[in-house]
Amino acid sequence: MLSTSFNKFGFLFANYPQISTKVLEYLSADECLELSLICKTFNSSVNAIVTNNITEFKNIWAAAKDSESSSGDSSEEEVKKDTEALAKKKNKAKKSNAEKVSNHKWQKKNVFELNENLKNDLTNFKHFNPATDLQRLDTDIQEKFLKGTQNSFFINEATNQLIVINRSLVDQGLNFEFNDDTKDGEHKYADLYSSENFSQTNFDFSNPKALLERQKMILESLSKGEAEKEAKKLNIIPKLESLLKLKKITVLLCQGGYFSLGIFDKKKSLFHKSDHKYVVRKKAGKRQITRDSNSGSNIQSMGSQIRRDQEKKHAENIKKILTESYKQIKDSDLILYHAPGYNRYLILDIGSPLYNLKDKFRSICLTPKKANYTEVERIYEYLTKFYIMSLNSDAPVPVPAKQ
Repeated sequence: MLSTSFNKFGFLFANYPQISTKVLEYLSADECLELSLICKTFNSSVNAIVTNNITEFKNIWAAAKDSESSSGDSSEEEVKKDTEALAKKKNKAKKSNAEKVSNHKWQKKNVFELNENLKNDLTNFKHFNPATDLQRLDTDIQEKFLKGTQNSFFINEATNQLIVINRSLVDQGLNFEFNDDTKDGEHKYADLYSSENFSQTNFDFSNPKALLERQKMILESLSKGEAEKEAKKLNIIPKLESLLKLKKITVLLCQGGYFSLGIFDKKKSLFHKSDHKYVVRKKAGKRQITRDSNSGSNIQSMGSQIRRDQEKKHAENIKKILTESYKQIKDSDLILYHAPGYNRYLILDIGSPLYNLKDKFRSICLTPKKANYTEVERIYEYLTKFYIMSLNSDAPVPVPAKQ
């Protein structure tokens, strides 16, 4: 007889609990475990049968209601509620993606599909720091857009609207000119060491104390220069109207022996090229060239020699691709790149094909996956979208401070 209870061990003997107790007295721990697994399997099977034949089971319950005892009735009711809940869950209509999007408080748009009204209104959107007025954003908006620092916020006080967009398209503080570290130390600090402030006329080079003081002042000057660069970078205010100048964008990824380049004209792909070479030590990790710089080039295993050879070919292939596509890249309004560490030297070292275009380079404010064309397309699609929404109208609007 089928059980009418979903309890762990009483499942098979719901109507005869004394039998269940008797059987369990003669079972070992392992046998009890096996029985519990069998009960779970029966439980799932009966659930499926009841769900698929809900009408038939309702008739059985109705016929058995008069003949069952009060204890049995309560068990029947419990099972009936469970099966009806399963049936309801199964028949519940799933929401389409369009319905889900319609429930959101924001609209997703593409920067190349702006209507004329929004284009004319972009100048009225001013950069907004949500940390200073967090109460104006609803909870769901905070959860979606305030994770990390990759987004820029722009507010139109007149219409009480907010636009959220990735920093890579609007923040000039990410430009290459503020992160130019491709020069080696000799060229980078040559002007500083040869300046009159640190010349022999101001310091006695035969005096060790004077030399130490000079070195201390040089380090302080370097630190001050870096701090000024960072301050200048932070003081740059992103402008949303800069989107109107964008038509052609190049996306360039280079990391871990993978290189990929994609050139786009609005939503159309004009050119793409990729290269991959075996340069990373698979089990031990790290790039071979990084390992050599840390421990010297004494490692002469077959794998290390292959990786060094592949590293040279990888650099040659990248240079060849960039040279061939230079004219198309030059026509781009913006070059979005991700090339951490040594990879930046492959693309923007002095004398490289693209070094003269360094003013167009801007870091991608996003962590890419493997550098291939699929990822280039994904990043381009992600960076060229933005969200527009209405602010929390219940929150007080801040009053500008008097000058």
